[in-house]
Amino acid sequence: MINTFTVKVPATTANIGPGFDCLGMALDIWNTMVFSVTNDKENKVIVTGQGANILSTDGDNLIVKSANRYFDYFNITPPTLLIKCHNEIPVARGLGSSSSAIIGGLLGAVKISGHEIDYNLILNLATELEGHSDNIAPALLGGCILVLNDKNQNLICQKIEIPQNLRVVLYIPGFSMTTNDSRNVLNGTVTRDEAVFNIARIGLLINAFNTGDYELLSIAMQDSLHQPSRKAFFRGMDILIKSALDGGALGACLSGAGSTILAFTHGREITVTYEMRDAGEKLQLDGESKITSPSLKGAHSF
Repeated sequence: MINTFTVKVPATTANIGPGFDCLGMALDIWNTMVFSVTNDKENKVIVTGQGANILSTDGDNLIVKSANRYFDYFNITPPTLLIKCHNEIPVARGLGSSSSAIIGGLLGAVKISGHEIDYNLILNLATELEGHSDNIAPALLGGCILVLNDKNQNLICQKIEIPQNLRVVLYIPGFSMTTNDSRNVLNGTVTRDEAVFNIARIGLLINAFNTGDYELLSIAMQDSLHQPSRKAFFRGMDILIKSALDGGALGACLSGAGSTILAFTHGREITVTYEMRDAGEKLQLDGESKITSPSLKGAHSF
C-alpha cells in the first residue's frame, strides 16, 4: 500500500452551448490532492484555495466518499486518510469542481489499493456518484469528449480533436449556481424546432473543432435547450455573452450549469477579458476573469 502520493484533476466545462449533457472539455486549471494513509481514527481533509471555507474537512468530503465507493466495490476496508487539497477550480461555478473531487477520490483509492486504472470502471462509478458524465469523462481522460449511453446503458466516450491554438477566457461571477437548482428550472419537454436547433449546432461545433474553422463557432455555440431557462438565475447571461463576442471572442456560452461564462478565442484574449469584466462590473456581479486553454491531459497521479 502506497502511503503518500499526489493526484491532480483538471477543471471541466460541460455543454459548450448546444451539447447539453453530452459534451465536455478539460481546462488547464487544476485541483491538487495529496493523499496520506494514517493511523488516526478519523479522516481529515485540509483545503486551501477555492472552497477553503465551505468544503467539508472530514469523512463527508466528496473526495473521501468517492474513495470509499471504490473500496466498497472491491470489498476493501477503507484506510483512514489525510488529504491535503489545493484547489484552483471555483466551487459551484460550472467548472467541474464536484467531478474533480469524485475523480480525485476514485484515483486516490486506485493508487492506495495498488490497482491499475480501469477507466471504464472509474467512469461508471464516477457517473453513479455525479449523476451525469459530461464533466466526469473529460476530467478523467482530458480533451474534449462526447458522451452517451447506448440502449443497454453502456457509456460511450468519443474524443473530439481540439485546435492546438484555441484559448479560453472565463468570466466567473461572484455568485454560485448549484447544478440541482439550475436543472430544476429546465423545461420538461422541448419542441421539434428546439431539438433541430441544437442538433444542427452540435454537429457544426464538432466540425468546427475538427477543421479549425473558427468562423463557425459563434453560431455553433448557440443553444435552445438549457441556457434560455437558466436566465431565471442569471439575468445578465446574454449581456456577458454579447460582451465577449463584441470583444472578438470566437464564440461564448454558459459553462455547465453556471455561473461562469466561457469564451473561446484565438488572439484578443485581453480585449475579451476587458469587455467581460466591464459588463460584469456594470451588472454588479463581483466576478473575476481567467485566461486559460483546453487541457489534453486528464487526471493523473504521481
